[in-house]
Order: sequence, then C-alpha cells, then structure tokens
Amino acid sequence: MDLIQEHYNSIDEKDRLTGGTGLLEGERSRIIIARHLGGSTLDILDAGGAAGIYSFWLASLGHRVTLFDLVPRHIETARLVNQQSQHKLAGIVQGDARDLSSFADASYDMVLMMGPLYHLTEQPDRLQALREARRVLRPGGTVIAAGIQRYASLYDGLARGLIDDPYFASILQQDLQNGQHRNPRNTLYYFTTAFFQLPAEMRDEMAHAGFAVTETLAVEGPGWLAANFDERWNDEAKRKQLLELIALVEHDENLLNITQHYLVIAKK
Repeated sequence: MDLIQEHYNSIDEKDRLTGGTGLLEGERSRIIIARHLGGSTLDILDAGGAAGIYSFWLASLGHRVTLFDLVPRHIETARLVNQQSQHKLAGIVQGDARDLSSFADASYDMVLMMGPLYHLTEQPDRLQALREARRVLRPGGTVIAAGIQRYASLYDGLARGLIDDPYFASILQQDLQNGQHRNPRNTLYYFTTAFFQLPAEMRDEMAHAGFAVTETLAVEGPGWLAANFDERWNDEAKRKQLLELIALVEHDENLLNITQHYLVIAKK
C-alpha cells in the first residue's frame, strides 16, 4: 500500500475528474449512481471515496454520507472542504476497505466502492472488502463498485504515445497478461499499483461474496474516443448528444472492452 499512498500524496485526486475525459467519467458515474438513489434520504458509505467528490455531491442531494478512505491526505482535504461546505458529511473516517469495523452491521442503504477494489490486487483482499461492504448494508441495500477495464492502459498508451517509453511498454505487457498493473518507479502519469479486472471477474467475485449482481455498465463507453473532446464537452448540445450515445450502449457486453471504467451494481 506504500506506493499507492505515495501516488495519491503526489497528485490532487480531488481535481482528477475536473478536466479532460475525467469530466466524462465523473458525469457518467453520477448519472448511474443517481438512478439508484430513489426518492428517500439514504445512509450512504463512500468506501475508498478519496477526497469526497461523490460524497459531497450526494450530501448536496440531501443524503447522509460517510466518507471512508485509506489516504491521510484525502481525509485532510475532505475535512477542510467539509468545514466550508453548506452540506456537511455525516462522517469522515480513515481506514482500509477490508476492515469496516468502525461501522455496525446493516447500517447503510448504499455502499459506493469507486476505488478500493482495483487497488486490491489479490482476490482474497477484494473478497474481504466486498464481504465487509455486504455486512454494513441493510437487507436489499445496493453496492456500486468501479473497475478499471483490462485494456485501459493499452488504449491510454496508444492515445498518448506512452508505448514509446520502454518502461511503460514493460508495464503494459504485464497488464495485458494478467491485469496486474505495477509502476515501481511511481512515474506519476503511469498510475499506481492496481488490478485491471475483466467485468466478468468482478461479477463472479461479487456473487462469491454473497451479492446478487443486477447490472454491469460502461462508464465512458466509447465516448473517450470523441474527436476534439474538450470542445465537444464545452458545447452543451454536443455534450448532451455524447452522453445520450454512451447511454444507448452502456450495457453492451462487447463495448465493455472499450470503456476505461465500468460499474457493477449489486444487491444484498
């Protein structure tokens, strides 16, 4: 976990979804999460929620949200934001997603896992985190878990010319072989220790942890391929068209191989 913490101490994670195709990831994730909120106030645990970009959004909608994250810098940032926010979080807690002992059984209506599963590189650890999420969920509660798709670094490497760097090329070779992403030099733009998981693998693990999987959706889908992305995103009509096109194919199993991130929705 040291390299992971070093990585997130070197970047402003709170800004990651505020530029480039991160805008698409953030907006699509909010759209998908919003479909599962219903009409009542929910108790939500944002497990591995970084500095709280989804936590504060959900709190602004009136939900009782607890932010939980491993990285001290994220916790510090969230506490500073919370002090100035009109919509306060119910709690901000530092810890590891494999151990949610700070929280009672059946205490949440929804658990978000928008980051921890792809940083847990061994299956027993992912299963432990999923079982903990299930434990703190109320009967019928929802978990929404994010994965990074197996070929994400291939697409990124091609699009940004990173494959010309022999060091990145060696990282990519392992990614394609088994999804185990390693960046021992901690080169900033090559991400950090992670597992790039096939959607079917995540579904199987969630079922093994006792969840009933209901949906698997592409987050960006093929939308990150759009030409002149920034210009298109800043044009309201073109942004709307892009989001509508992605929504049309979000469940297409074939196109899950093109998206960079996906979400798996499951029930306790």
